[in-house]
Amino acid sequence: MQWLSAPGIYLEDLFVGSAYRQQGVGSALLSYLGRHAKAIGATRIDWSVLKWNVSARKFYTETCGGEELDDWLGVRVEGTEAIEKLITLQD
Repeated sequence: MQWLSAPGIYLEDLFVGSAYRQQGVGSALLSYLGRHAKAIGATRIDWSVLKWNVSARKFYTETCGGEELDDWLGVRVEGTEAIEKLITLQD
């Protein structure tokens, strides 16, 4: 996959409660996001999904037309100690 130097949207979190699944709620939310992306000239929408969440992965790829990326790796700094370490990078 090549680097795309163009506007995009990063979806931080999409959660549909179990009582509302299989009712089109997720599709409606992502459809709205797609319309918004088009309106602002975005060429991509990115988000993350946990590897073990097979039903979400299937929905994102089969229903939404998403593609699982294998060339990106998630990175996280978590917790006060780790954040303090970041702060000291410029000390």
